[in-house]
Amino acid sequence: AINPVPKSCIYNLNSSYISSALPDLDYGSTNKDDQSNAGSSDETARQNWFGRINYGYKDKYLAEVTLRYDGSMNFAPGHRWGLFPGFSAGWVMSEEHFFEPLKNVVSFFKLKGSWGMMGNDNISAYQYLSMYGFSNAGYTFGKDPVFAQGVYETVTANPLVTWETAKTWNVGFSSQFLNGKFGLDFDYFQSRRSDILITRNASIPTYSGLSLPAENLGKVKNHGFEVIGTYRDHAGDFEWGVTGNVTYAKNEVVYMDEAIDTPEWQCQTGHPIDGGIYYQALGIYQTQDEIDSTPHLAGTKVGDLIYQDTNKDGNITWDDAVRRDKSATPKWIFGLTLNGAWKGLDVNAFFQGQADAEILVQPTMNMATDFYEGRWSDSNTAEQNLAAKWPRAFMKESQVDGRNSQSSTWWLRDASFVRLKSLEIGYTFPSKWTTKLGIENLRVYANGNNLFTIDGVDIFDPEMTSSIKGYPIQRTWTFGLNVTF
Repeated sequence: AINPVPKSCIYNLNSSYISSALPDLDYGSTNKDDQSNAGSSDETARQNWFGRINYGYKDKYLAEVTLRYDGSMNFAPGHRWGLFPGFSAGWVMSEEHFFEPLKNVVSFFKLKGSWGMMGNDNISAYQYLSMYGFSNAGYTFGKDPVFAQGVYETVTANPLVTWETAKTWNVGFSSQFLNGKFGLDFDYFQSRRSDILITRNASIPTYSGLSLPAENLGKVKNHGFEVIGTYRDHAGDFEWGVTGNVTYAKNEVVYMDEAIDTPEWQCQTGHPIDGGIYYQALGIYQTQDEIDSTPHLAGTKVGDLIYQDTNKDGNITWDDAVRRDKSATPKWIFGLTLNGAWKGLDVNAFFQGQADAEILVQPTMNMATDFYEGRWSDSNTAEQNLAAKWPRAFMKESQVDGRNSQSSTWWLRDASFVRLKSLEIGYTFPSKWTTKLGIENLRVYANGNNLFTIDGVDIFDPEMTSSIKGYPIQRTWTFGLNVTF
């Protein structure tokens, strides 16, 4: 059995204190309107059993088996326990006799693979029970009328709610060449999450009056690979090394609760988890004739954006917006580390980057100078307006003049970038100098972070998932001294 752990909370509030030096409740106001109190209590519990078995034979054949048996009070009796196994295996081929002729070139080679299953119970407790609340409505009964307050169901019960599961497998190899100078690792992975705990809101109309619990409905799959390469060498007093890594990962919604009348091009199924929906911007209206001959939003003026009539009904509505296959989450992530040392001097640099991602440059920010200088304007020449980066200026606060501030592909920017994330240069003084001063080791260094970025966003940091909020990454310089006596 899972033994619950009780938890309670008591809240008291008073006001109108005569001084902050007297914080106790009884020094506050005696007026009941200035006082408040509340409280809550609940019980929660989890129980976990797990074990692991490792096997190795002559450093050639490796295996590991794990098993978890987890119980959670977030689920109803009969659905509380989940069994989550996993195993991995490796074969060091370079230890086999048939591999000996290759060892002058390939000094180490191992094949590896794994499969595992994990569970998630991260939902509010007691969703398997119906929940009730007091209503402000009610009835009056009796000869001497007495108001009877009503009770109503706040959340419908789901007695079948249980563990969300994720099954993941991967295969790959690890290798070293030329007596360890060069290393290459490769892994391919697939993951499938099922029974994802989501609320069925889209396909249930609001007029049903139901407040629904989480259900095991969602399905998502991921796949990708990772490659890591290293090279180390030296020439006399000069030592140097290079490490590079590339990761590709793509996710896709296999099933998500969606409204029955959702247009096919807006469905989340078959697209990335966080793929947004946007009007398809085709350009900027240059003449009134262009406006009159195409579907457009009411009140559209010359200099406004042209939106695609996706459903071909002759009107521009939100039904014309299309879900994207890209998001702020990149499909490609890569890094490159360079290091070198010569006598006492050492240099380390780390580059990072990403590709196949996009962010929304919020139009209501107006981007100040960049927007002003690159916008469409009736004072420009026709050639300037054809090359305009932005539509005509508009009032951010206007509820009428907001046709250009719609979420559209015009405001999307490629978030690919390469950044010098860190650079450190140091010098360690020769010990024959420092020992005379009673110092065992003396090193000085200078370190810089986020020194430069190559990207196509320009206005905002490409790593920010939203351009309207968030603090950009700072560029910093650090100078230091390491002394060991």
